[in-house]
Amino acid sequence: YVDELRQQGIASWTVRGRIAELLAVALAFAPQADWAWLKRALRRLEAVAEDARPKEPRMRPAHEILDWAVGVLETLAALDAPTMKDPVRYRDALTIATLILCPVLRRSNLAAITIGKHLRHLGGAYKLLFKASEHKTKTMHWDVPVPDELAEFVDLYLTRFRPLLLRTQVSDRLWIS
Repeated sequence: YVDELRQQGIASWTVRGRIAELLAVALAFAPQADWAWLKRALRRLEAVAEDARPKEPRMRPAHEILDWAVGVLETLAALDAPTMKDPVRYRDALTIATLILCPVLRRSNLAAITIGKHLRHLGGAYKLLFKASEHKTKTMHWDVPVPDELAEFVDLYLTRFRPLLLRTQVSDRLWIS
């Protein structure tokens, strides 16, 4: 199978991925079977696998990504009649801007934000509040101010774009998919 993939010109990283997927399926179907031979093959492939497309040239500094996200937010905010894709684009750009400007957030916390519980509008500003039990270390309460430069975008998301994503549904989750 590995030889066949290589003969087809499949990159070494993808070959490694296919064998990892094969191992996952094999373990799911027959968890008691001896898959040591397949695990060894996977380790050998991992030792020599290279990503054919280096990431460094594609990576951008955070400030460039933030500028892009804010540009998208401003462009979509100015629309008189958003299309069906615009609320999704707005949500995604706001999510990216939030991650850059609130770097303390982990993905799981970001995904779990609920309005009124985690996201609160207090004293004219937004805050993200998480109990100690709601994050990885479970050691301290988080009280993270949402930067002022995001406040107008959060307001617009909550009042204009989020309702379009919700349609007829009801949810207290901030991010609607």
